[in-house]
Amino acid sequence: MIKNSGIKLLRARLHTRSRTGIALCLLLLPLTASADLTNGLVAYYPFDGNASDMSGNGNHGTVNGAAPGVDRHGGAGNAYSFDGVDDYIVINNADSEFDLINEDFTFSFWINSNDSEKEQTVLDTESSGWNGWNIRYGMTACSNTFCLGGKGVGVASERALLNTPPQINEWHQVVAVYSEGDTSLKGFLNGILDETTNIDLSFTSGVHDVLLIGAQSTSGSRVFSGSIDEVRIYDRALSAAEVQALYDLEKPDLNPVGEMQFRPLAAGGNNSFFIKEDGSLWAF
Repeated sequence: MIKNSGIKLLRARLHTRSRTGIALCLLLLPLTASADLTNGLVAYYPFDGNASDMSGNGNHGTVNGAAPGVDRHGGAGNAYSFDGVDDYIVINNADSEFDLINEDFTFSFWINSNDSEKEQTVLDTESSGWNGWNIRYGMTACSNTFCLGGKGVGVASERALLNTPPQINEWHQVVAVYSEGDTSLKGFLNGILDETTNIDLSFTSGVHDVLLIGAQSTSGSRVFSGSIDEVRIYDRALSAAEVQALYDLEKPDLNPVGEMQFRPLAAGGNNSFFIKEDGSLWAF
């Protein structure tokens, strides 16, 4: 059975080397370039049964109440579920790694919220004097979609990250890309650019004690209600092509579009076929 891989064009070739005509290999050749999605990666939390940082930088998290949940692939224990009351994940000593003053950055995560009627936190570094940065969901100031806020020098700045509110009870990838050079903030939903705005985030240095996932504070304010997975933080601005490549890497598997049945193949021959872009037709 062959699945639609999401690659725009596939060329497949079957090689046979025996008298029985049994195919020994199926070679799929994607006509797309790969991206280095580890470059600039500060922290990466795949949440595969724990809150370990898999970037290699040692920014491991401690789980407080959040329970292992089902991820977007249907895998049990491969995401974290937050109860909307007092669950969160905390990364201590986050000051140096997540102090993003005057820097390009990218935040990426998958969410499945079950409540769009309250303000919820996905990521937050606010600690001393309301300084730091955050990403929240369901804020009226941002049309009940995602807000990215940066606070420093006593001045708060918040902007809508997306124009399209994600549907609740569904998995979505959200990516925020900030370029300090032109103060542009770009929001991507499921790999597609959804909003662009200009904002000076004014992040303040030296005040971030912790990074929180799923809550604004350890006291349980603005707690996320639903599931979070695949959190990534970069210290650079990913390009639109890299964001799309990241979505393609992490997106749920598609259902099979059909089956292919082969008649006996000629021994020692090469047999080629092509699959249309939408996966709906194959021809010999």
